[in-house]
Amino acid sequence: MNIAVRYYSRSGNTKAVAEAIAKAVNVDAVSVEKPEAQITEPVDVLFIFT
Repeated sequence: MNIAVRYYSRSGNTKAVAEAIAKAVNVDAVSVEKPEAQITEPVDVLFIFT
């Protein structure tokens, strides 16, 4: 199962939640402001935090 975690955080609180979820599902949380946030392959589950 392919899982992706993406987030946007101004204060850092959303980043902390996204990273906790990502750690639980064994993937990296990536800020949507980074170029590597682009999803180039199909994912089964996408977590988006704003």
